[in-house]
Formats: sequence, structure tokens, C-alpha cells
Amino acid sequence: MHKPTRSYRTSAGLVALVVAGALAGAGRGAAVQGAPPADAWADPAFQRVWERLDLPVAAHQVVRAWYWGPAAGRALNEVYDEGRGHIRQVQYFEKARMEINNPAGDPASKWYVTNGLLTVELVSGRVQFGNGRFDPNPTGAGPAAIPLASDGDDATAPTYASFSGLANTPLGDHKVSTRNGEVVQEVVSRAGAITPTSDNSRYGVRYVRFEPLTGHNIPSVFWDTLTARGPVRENGVTGDALLSDPWFFTSGLPISEAYWARVKIAGAPHDVLIQCFERRVLTYVPDNAPEWRVQVGNIGSHYQQWRYPRGLPLPGPAPTAVPTVGR
Repeated sequence: MHKPTRSYRTSAGLVALVVAGALAGAGRGAAVQGAPPADAWADPAFQRVWERLDLPVAAHQVVRAWYWGPAAGRALNEVYDEGRGHIRQVQYFEKARMEINNPAGDPASKWYVTNGLLTVELVSGRVQFGNGRFDPNPTGAGPAAIPLASDGDDATAPTYASFSGLANTPLGDHKVSTRNGEVVQEVVSRAGAITPTSDNSRYGVRYVRFEPLTGHNIPSVFWDTLTARGPVRENGVTGDALLSDPWFFTSGLPISEAYWARVKIAGAPHDVLIQCFERRVLTYVPDNAPEWRVQVGNIGSHYQQWRYPRGLPLPGPAPTAVPTVGR
């Protein structure tokens, strides 16, 4: 991840269920029963970033959805053009991938640990091998045919591939103009077709923010989440602060409009609002209890399934070759 850019075009060709904390009210010194063990962290900076948002959930100090996930996953050295020796340190989580692209940078900097452009990769079918290099997935898989916001066996739900013609990716931009104040009503199909409908106007979701850098609008339910305050853990103390600071730190900027779909969640049909951001997919399920209506998709798990269909490789020596697939 790097700071927001206007386009992904380059010369190189550039919800599911969320496990939550139980009851709020645990004291600041409460034992953390859901936290990853200390030896699970590939770098202390990864631990610091996870603790800020998800330690209060694991410690039952707050009831909210995970931002990263309940446990640290596999750490790997992955090929990256600008990395030291053409590799970078990453660590996978259920809902994201943390990265250290510049190990010579300041570990205290907010941008020392960044958050992968997984949505961009899954929607485009291209893996980011450098700041400006997005090559076809070496497995041969194109845009991911994985449902973004439903049970994995939902044969009619939209997938990441459904957004290939709707989102800004290395395949091209699909910008729109400002729609502030408009009710969000369009429905997206698995084929990526958009159908205007008034059926979902009863939910009263309106666009409230236009992002000029990417040319997409953000509806109220997602903007309220991206700008929310709540308990965070910093320097060993839990206090109140912006959860995402700046607002795009965990999600990135919007790369599509928000669309409704009728999907299967835990075996039951639900209306869900889906929007792709650079680094995350946000969903809104109006049938849920208020604290669970907006959730972060399990994009870290989806990405691993797409890029590593045989499972994540075991930790080992850093790669010695830099793939140039499709260059």
C-alpha cells in the first residue's frame, strides 16, 4: 500500500460472519484471551497496528467487528520491486495483509506498516509486484470468482470479478460524477450488470461524500464508519480516538460505487450493500443488529485463496527471482 493515487494505469499494464468481542466493560488491565501470541508477529510494528483497533475487541472492552481479524496469520517474504533485495515482509490476516515496503523507514511512522491493495488485485486479476507493476496472477487465475459478501457457495452472488467493469483498477478507471444526496438504489448482478431499482430506497441510504481522487461516491453508512471514533489501544492505554486516522488508512479510497445485492449469508437471504475500496470491501446488511450492520469483508482470506490456491507457502528463504509475468 502507498498513499492515495489518482489512477492505477501504468506502463507495465498495471461478509462472511464476523467474530466479535462478547460484552463491553472489561477494565484496561483485562487479560487478552483472543490476542495472537507474541511469537506470532513477524514484526513488532505489525503487532502495534493490530493492537490499536483489535486488541480492545479481543479484550472485550468493546463490541464491534474486527478490522484485521482475531489472530495473526502466516508471515511471508513476497516479491516486490522496491523492497530490499526485491522482497518485502508481509503478514496475512483474515481481513487484510500488512506490509513493510521500506524496512529502512521510521518504525514510528503511521505509514511504516501499510495495508495491501487486495481489492484492486482481486478485481483486476493482477498481482502487485511493485509500486507501479501489476502483472497477471502467476497461477493463471483472472479476476477472482469469489463472492465478496455472501456464503462461499452462493452461486448467484456478485464476486470480485463482477466489479471488473465497475471499479478503478489496472484494467482501467470507471469514474463517475458527484451524487451527493442521491439515494443508493442500483443492484449489481453476478455478471456485473447494474439495474436501477427503487426496491431498496426503503433503507434510506444516501451518498454523502464524493472522492475526487478516484471519482466515486461514498454512502452515509460507510462514511459514518470510516470517520467513527471509539476505543483504541495506544502505548498500552485504551482511550477514545478516531478508529481510522486518516479515514482512508484501513480502507483506502473508494474505487467503485455502492451497489445492492440479494445474497445468502449463513444460509439465509439478505439484502446487502457492497462497495469496493482500494484495500477493503465494506458491506452493509440492514437486517443485522445496529452494531453489526457495517462490516469489513474477509478479503485477506479471499486473497489467499486466489493467489495461493494450494495454501500459503511455509516461511523460508526470501525469493531470489522477480517474476515478470505479462510485462
